[in-house]
Amino acid sequence: MEDKGMKINLRKIITVLVFTLAFGAAYSAFGQGPNVGGYQKVSVDARDVVIAADFAVKAKGKELNQTLRVEKIKKAETQVVQGKNYRMCLDVYAPPAKEGEDGVQVTVEVVVWRNFDGTYKLTKWEDQDCGDDQ
Repeated sequence: MEDKGMKINLRKIITVLVFTLAFGAAYSAFGQGPNVGGYQKVSVDARDVVIAADFAVKAKGKELNQTLRVEKIKKAETQVVQGKNYRMCLDVYAPPAKEGEDGVQVTVEVVVWRNFDGTYKLTKWEDQDCGDDQ
């Protein structure tokens, strides 16, 4: 013979479980849940973003033996991954190599990784049309 109290408790547990799963699925589907491990938009004016962008152009300039400068930070996102990734869309200017020549401006997508100890590493530099400004 089944216990009536056991039946009611089982029904309550199933009901709570169904509502929990449904709420969790809806919460994630509508983008309200945290994007754990994913990139999050940040202000292009944030101090750490500006520092990471400056690091990127200096590192690439050193690699190319050329002076580069950030003209504009168009988009910026961060991701926490045993440190922090900064994924940015930058307009970068390279002054002319010789007098009388024109400088060059390119749009690039870069990723700079900052370790917990504060050291930086340029992990991506790619010519890219990054779309609309942030």
